[in-house]
Order: sequence, then C-alpha cells, then structure tokens
Amino acid sequence: MVMELPYLALQTVLFTNIVFWMIGYNITAGVSKCLLSSLSKPHTVHTAHFFWYLFIMFASLVFWTFFGMTCVALTPALILAQLSGTFITPL
Repeated sequence: MVMELPYLALQTVLFTNIVFWMIGYNITAGVSKCLLSSLSKPHTVHTAHFFWYLFIMFASLVFWTFFGMTCVALTPALILAQLSGTFITPL
C-alpha cells in the first residue's frame, strides 16, 4: 500500500496543476483574513487555497485507491464480488 503513495502524489500534482489553473483562478501571495472576502472576488485565490485543493485531491485519491484495494482483498471469489458489488456500486 505504501508503494502507491508516490504515484498518487505525482498524479495529484499533475492533475492539480492542470485543473486548478484551467478553472481560471489568479493566485495571490497574501492570506485572506476572511473567506468571505475572497468570495467577493471570484477569480482571486490565495496561496493557501491552492495547497488546500492539492491536499483534498491527494486525500481523495488515496481514499478511493485504498478502498478499491480493500474491496478486491475482501472479495476473492467471483460470486462474493458480484454480491458485494450490488452494495458498493451506489457509492
């Protein structure tokens, strides 16, 4: 499981650098005193927001990767995998 972390980190950095800038945010060096003040300027994002986005994407990728690995480990038989798939698919 630990071997997946460098791959997921690289994937997260590449994805975040493409998608975050395609959204159209302009990053500033300051830190906002209030989140609502940055919401009044919809295309201005502070540096902390970029790193929060990076962290949330990394945590999400790690969770879903490990969730998939756990599901595969818990369902070694085809019939068991089909039965549990009916409950996992709606997630």
